[in-house]
Amino acid sequence: MIPSIGRALKASPIAPLLRRYDREKRARQYRDMLTNGRMFPVDAREAIVADYRAVCLDTMLCIAGVMNLEIAVRTVAERSIPGAFVECGTWRGGALAYIARAAKRLGLQDRPIYGFDSFEGLPEPVERDGDAVIKRSAELRGAPPSTAGALSGGPWCRATYESCAAVLAQTAYPPQLLNIRKGWFQHTLPSAKTEIGPIAILRLDGDLYESTKVCMTTLYDNVAPGGFLIIDDYGVFPGCRRATDEFWAARKIATPLHYVQRSIRYVIKPTG
Repeated sequence: MIPSIGRALKASPIAPLLRRYDREKRARQYRDMLTNGRMFPVDAREAIVADYRAVCLDTMLCIAGVMNLEIAVRTVAERSIPGAFVECGTWRGGALAYIARAAKRLGLQDRPIYGFDSFEGLPEPVERDGDAVIKRSAELRGAPPSTAGALSGGPWCRATYESCAAVLAQTAYPPQLLNIRKGWFQHTLPSAKTEIGPIAILRLDGDLYESTKVCMTTLYDNVAPGGFLIIDDYGVFPGCRRATDEFWAARKIATPLHYVQRSIRYVIKPTG
């Protein structure tokens, strides 16, 4: 769709109908995937689809990425892995809201949930993010290319705190356990590390080198044995991949990353 036409339709009176159509189309695709792949218990599929329908327009995750979240929450429930659910890079909150809905459905509604985002868009890249990302960041900012890594927001992946909080509020997850922190990871994560405690699922969606690095170095040790680390941008953003590979090498971690789809990788932290 031509961008100008797309913007016009979003602002038109038929916009709610288009959103409803898009939501139902995605829900049908998810249902078909669960059915054809014989995923999860048959009697649970409609509830799973309902949770996806509720959040699908507020996440950039494809169906494989959402299935990865479902599997992670189910595994945590089945194996009684302790800890919170944490996402670094929430955008509009759809992925974190799916985790909350799945946790509530599977009897884990006593777990704290943390979401971290600048709500100002992505910061400036650094050289290790690669030429394509540096160029794209500059185009979106309408500025000359910069690799200063300044903690200065832009339009790339920008959402509002209010929109994220609203999507999470609709999950009916216990509100006292929902913690959304606004600010750059470098400022918010170190002070929250002790408060968070053990982590059952840590999802990183910071896209860039420095964002991924600070999340990994600050929170990886909090991930409980048997817990999940999900890295959303490993296969697409060179900086994310480099930060992850460097951390793996520095820590001498032998556990391989598992493929979900082109962008996403995950690992289950060893128990030994």
